[in-house]
Amino acid sequence: MNLIKSFMNFGAKPQELATIALGEFDLLRSELSPKSSLECIYNDSILFLREINQFSYEIVVQKVLDELEETNDDFNDELMIDDTISELSVQSKIKDKEWAFPISEKLEFFKKWNEKGEIVFIWNNILGDETDEKVQYIIDSSIDLDDIETFKEGIYRCEFATKFRKLPSQTHDDYLINRENYSNQLADLQNLQLHSELSNNSPIQQNNRAFNSNPDNTVVDLTATTGLNELIIDPKQENEETPDSTEITTGSSFDTENFQDAIDVLNPKKIDISQRIESNKIRNYPKR
Repeated sequence: MNLIKSFMNFGAKPQELATIALGEFDLLRSELSPKSSLECIYNDSILFLREINQFSYEIVVQKVLDELEETNDDFNDELMIDDTISELSVQSKIKDKEWAFPISEKLEFFKKWNEKGEIVFIWNNILGDETDEKVQYIIDSSIDLDDIETFKEGIYRCEFATKFRKLPSQTHDDYLINRENYSNQLADLQNLQLHSELSNNSPIQQNNRAFNSNPDNTVVDLTATTGLNELIIDPKQENEETPDSTEITTGSSFDTENFQDAIDVLNPKKIDISQRIESNKIRNYPKR
């Protein structure tokens, strides 16, 4: 498939610039949606990169009809007599068999591999009403990898042409490199989101839910799960007395002057800590 040659053959009629011959087309909804998060639209479909006119392109997903559906369509066409009814029926049929997405950077098109090792194209569903809704095209394993890369590059070139009003064949190499890097970032971000959804029952998420449901608004100790070594203090304990003696480990290279400098920054009352260090212990530490 010669992509550049296809871009040079611009004509008055829409034309297909690149094709993925077989794949599954799905709708991906946000986890906030009351509907199912994944809905299969077409089990078998063809993906087109279509040129509408100069500087105008679209991604088209077209349903692959089986023999029974083709027979029914032919029969329905024969029944169409009135021109108005025929036109409405054709529009309805096209909508049922085909989804078309105008190409722009708003699609945020990217490629990734799913958990089954399948190559997937994902982009924003700008035709939908729900926020954060996406669609995915799972490419059949029979499709050649070169055809997949050619199609993806074609999307990038069409984005460039739409944005800068130049021919796709004039797309700069730097733009293609940066766009591929952005695609990888989008794929990584979605993988993190999927991982987060699968980890809703992790210890960290459980602690977060415990904090949000805590009626006293006390701080939950997350050190056990996050690996933090800092002490998280419960507000109810702020007025409790500190023990008379707290042992600290200093090591053989403990620098009293540097330690005092650090304390001066953290302790506006300028308590002379160096005078109270004896046998690696702090005595009579003042109450808060």
